[in-house]
Amino acid sequence: MNSNQIRAKVSSASYIGGGDDDLEAIRKFTGTYYRTLGCIGAASIIVSIATSFWTDYLHFDFSFIFWFWLGRCLKVGNPTARKWAIAISLIFAVFLVLGMAIPGSKANFGGLQFESSHPAFYAILAFVFVVFTIPGVVLITNRGRAAFARVKEG
Repeated sequence: MNSNQIRAKVSSASYIGGGDDDLEAIRKFTGTYYRTLGCIGAASIIVSIATSFWTDYLHFDFSFIFWFWLGRCLKVGNPTARKWAIAISLIFAVFLVLGMAIPGSKANFGGLQFESSHPAFYAILAFVFVVFTIPGVVLITNRGRAAFARVKEG
């Protein structure tokens, strides 16, 4: 096989539906993505404890446990976890769009509260919108559906 035939085979496999490696990569990406969100959540608790001495405000957000669990389930290919991840992405998207549309909205991220009059309010909401909808968009596609439909029984 020459290099052109190999390139043609690889490109056709990745666009038509991909091989098992491609589907495994989707599971691995989304699982790692949610585990990273869990690490950020755990780090925000540490930062909140460190800054509570100056701000007199202590914020604990234990959602990082859920993110770790969801990341593990996605990585092993649990189809129910895929549905949870899509639903969570949709819920975040709806609430963030509503937050942008309703005047006088407030957003609370990691213990910091932003009002819609704050200059960074819309930029922060847009950033969080992108961060939380990326895995949902990946999982809702045909390739995402196939990645969780063809999980190998072990």
